[in-house]
Amino acid sequence: MPTFAYQAVDRQGKTVQGSVDAASAGEAAVALNKQGLMVSRLSEGGLAKAAPTAPTRVAPATPPVAARPVSGRPVAAPAVRQESRPVAALTQPEEPILTRRGSDKDVFVVMSQLARYLRTGVNPRSALEELAKGSIPAAYRAALLDAAQSAGAGGSVGEALRRYPDLFPSYVSGMLIAGEQGGYLPDAAQTASEVAHSAHSLARGLRWYSILFWILICLGWLSLVVAESSLASMDLQQRTNDLGSAVPILLGFLGKKLVAFLPLLLGTLAVMVALRELWRSRRLREFRHRGALKAPFLGRRAVAESVQHFAASMGRLSQAGIPPATAFELASETAPNRVIASELREAVSGANLGTKASELFAKLRRLPPEYKDIVSNGELTGDMPGALGSVAQAMDGEFADHDLRSRRFAQVVVIPLLGIVVLVILAHVSRTFYSGWIEVMTRPEP
Repeated sequence: MPTFAYQAVDRQGKTVQGSVDAASAGEAAVALNKQGLMVSRLSEGGLAKAAPTAPTRVAPATPPVAARPVSGRPVAAPAVRQESRPVAALTQPEEPILTRRGSDKDVFVVMSQLARYLRTGVNPRSALEELAKGSIPAAYRAALLDAAQSAGAGGSVGEALRRYPDLFPSYVSGMLIAGEQGGYLPDAAQTASEVAHSAHSLARGLRWYSILFWILICLGWLSLVVAESSLASMDLQQRTNDLGSAVPILLGFLGKKLVAFLPLLLGTLAVMVALRELWRSRRLREFRHRGALKAPFLGRRAVAESVQHFAASMGRLSQAGIPPATAFELASETAPNRVIASELREAVSGANLGTKASELFAKLRRLPPEYKDIVSNGELTGDMPGALGSVAQAMDGEFADHDLRSRRFAQVVVIPLLGIVVLVILAHVSRTFYSGWIEVMTRPEP
């Protein structure tokens, strides 16, 4: 088993040195963290694996996070690692805590407030505790208090929130972890809130269209019931020559029709609500994201959004001095679309600290070739953060364009489709009523 020499800071603030036996640098850092040490240097055989600019406390079985000074602003600290493994493989020691499903609106409210707290210099623990006192759902309150406790113990806020997948989508914890590693936690929280707001805005528009569709279906069914009841009433009046009780007869037939069809309508609505809840569940999240990539306009929007946040996060991490492979791996978790995030993790699998960013970007089939050339140019000129910033800026422009197109698509395509549904309903009701009316009026008297 290899021996690793380390330099760390203990709980009293004293610098200590020593050695520890471990299978890897990551396991050595975890063992030291359990002893209450904040690792500042770790090396095997006299070769330093990382040289952070400030001591960093390493959470168990997770990528090391930046230490938080008294001011609450995280200090950039390159991750201590020896081999390249997917972030997910390092962050699954604890079972996820299952709760009720949260919403993009709740995520926006929580993350936007957290960003403002952090920007004013409030330390993460105090910020999370203050947020937990606000008017937020009980499930979010428990998650924030758990994250506050983790932050107070020197752990990662992002890793703590990762344990609540029903409340916080994976991109939220991924952005916070990247922000802690790169020293830009307030900006990371703000970005997470903006992504949640964009998702909420798009979903709200689509939700209104679906509600309008079902309202039209219900109104069409009710119109058909009224038409059939009117025909039955007219037929009965003609056969009995009782024209004075038209309204009671009509109401009687209408009541019978409603009683007969109402259970079917309610059952259909119940099934649709159940299917809607299943569709929105965490289990089908990847299936939904895969479907979004194949949808007109929404697919390009999802790609542009995910690549934009990935490139921006990797640029910030590179600016903090984190090696390309490690920065790529951390940034892959910031992609809102889970399918694209999986493709990014697959691209970095098997990479090591010496792998170039251009080699990793060459594996991304969804990224246009000209953007890959920008990354290569950044390597040649030594300005990788600037190159990645240019890619992020370009993809942000594409996202804005496709986001606008997707909303126009809903207006140009969905509204006419709803109009067609209305016409079909009117045609069917009119045909039913007038054909029945003609039959009743032309029937020979008994």
